[in-house]
Amino acid sequence: MDGLDPRSLDVFRAILETGSATAAAHRLRMTQPAVTRAIAVLEQQTGLNLFERGKFGMRPTPQGELFAIEVQRSYSGLARVKAAAAAIRQGLVGELVIAALPVLSDGFAARALGGFAVAAPDVRIGIVHLPADEMVRRVLAGSVDMALTAGPLVETPGLSWTAFGHRPMMALVPLSHPLAERSVVEVPDLKGTELVMYMPVNPYRGILERAFAAQGVAMTFRIEVMTLRSAARVGLTAGLISLVDSEIAAEAIAQFPGVRAIPFRDARSWEVIAVY
Repeated sequence: MDGLDPRSLDVFRAILETGSATAAAHRLRMTQPAVTRAIAVLEQQTGLNLFERGKFGMRPTPQGELFAIEVQRSYSGLARVKAAAAAIRQGLVGELVIAALPVLSDGFAARALGGFAVAAPDVRIGIVHLPADEMVRRVLAGSVDMALTAGPLVETPGLSWTAFGHRPMMALVPLSHPLAERSVVEVPDLKGTELVMYMPVNPYRGILERAFAAQGVAMTFRIEVMTLRSAARVGLTAGLISLVDSEIAAEAIAQFPGVRAIPFRDARSWEVIAVY
């Protein structure tokens, strides 16, 4: 394990991010055979089988995924050192880096960090948008100080978290829709109703799937989006129902008069969680 070539680690990370030796070679301006040799040498030096090869390209083995965490910690440490040096040059005495779901970073987190910036003028602050699973990896790797995500969270060694808020779910219903006069919307009301749904990486997708499954109702959708704001806008444009949290619902009501926000009873409130 002594004397690992930093360039081999660069190649390893590039393949992780691109999914193939060819794409990694293009990114690093190397030949594809050189990339393949670098990984072969790294596997020999570490004694690990780092990648599975196939028609799908190259994806990390379980050993490769664990090795990737350690490599990321090393690179994150270097990045933090560079950032610290830049902060020192600017006269700042600290740094806070937070990862957050887009819906939180654009709303709650933005307001909270604005207040923190006033209270701590000597601290450099950064906020990045990431999917929930990637945020957890970044916290474990030390590349961010904390993450703001949606709960509940699975017990994970090395992580602590605090739930400090709840955001109820609402159904955004166009005024022309038959459900627009309801005071409450429940899962059975949505049977056979076309919805705007979230991609599987969005925590809301799991929350809704569990709510529908508990009632034995199949979700109906043909549009999948990544964020809550996208769901609201697409739904309003297409005349479809979207299920969003209370903050996004309030924004939609303020911007689009032709919609109602109706409490969605069958899904638990979304916990806002700080992970560190």
